[in-house]
Amino acid sequence: MSTPDRQTERLLAEARGGSASAVGRAIEGCRDYLLLIAGRELDTRLRSKVGSSDLVQETLWEAQQHFAHFHGTTREDLLRWVRRILLRNIANATRRYLETGKRDAARERPYGDDPGAANGAPPDVLVLADEERAQVLGAIDRLPDDYRRVIQARSFDGLSFEEVGARLGRSAEAARRLWVRALDRLRSEMGDHP
Repeated sequence: MSTPDRQTERLLAEARGGSASAVGRAIEGCRDYLLLIAGRELDTRLRSKVGSSDLVQETLWEAQQHFAHFHGTTREDLLRWVRRILLRNIANATRRYLETGKRDAARERPYGDDPGAANGAPPDVLVLADEERAQVLGAIDRLPDDYRRVIQARSFDGLSFEEVGARLGRSAEAARRLWVRALDRLRSEMGDHP
């Protein structure tokens, strides 16, 4: 058995014993695998609407939230389980953007169809991206300081939970819990302020 397999099995055993940090580390170890799957499975027409890394982040968050539903014991079991969550998230995004008339990504023109478009992207895509970015940043600005800082460190700076914890003067596990609460609050803010 390879070292990653043994390490994952050890983390899964610790997670079953109640270690939340082991849950986080085991699931975080699936990120690269999920990015490969998302890159292969995500319809190219959706890429202007949703990114592979966004879907993977959502999948990792869901897997942590619902780890109690995971009954496997091996790395292979864990990869299969998170892959199913990711594929469900991709299917949901496909339904949301390709199967509804209002957000029909299939009606969008690919980059370069408008020779006057800045940076090779059609103006409507650039405006939509700017509006979505402004909406997210506005929602983040409304969050309490600790939530803003943990989202900045984890989601924008790409720090590990250990690094986030060191930056915030907390343990890695406390940083992970704070990050999860911050994402929940951010989703709530986004829902309250369309």
